[in-house]
Amino acid sequence: MFPSVYQFIREINRDGWEHENLIRRLQQEESKLVIETVAADLIARHPEVFVLTLHGAIFTTASGIPVVVGAFEAAFDQIGYPMSLKVA
Repeated sequence: MFPSVYQFIREINRDGWEHENLIRRLQQEESKLVIETVAADLIARHPEVFVLTLHGAIFTTASGIPVVVGAFEAAFDQIGYPMSLKVA
């Protein structure tokens, strides 16, 4: 149904049918965004805010949530993709 998506997946997994190639690449990009962009921005601009990264998430205190959400929004604006954020 989606030949361009299928072709992209086949290109990423060109070394064989190992589907972990694509998932590893996606996880690398996710961690790069969270650690190198969002967390780095928070540490540089808001050193007073507690942040703890875990995979594709940032944990913070209740008072830090608005600042963390703002940092995620800025990162997604920068790369030009819409954002879906789970705040729990």
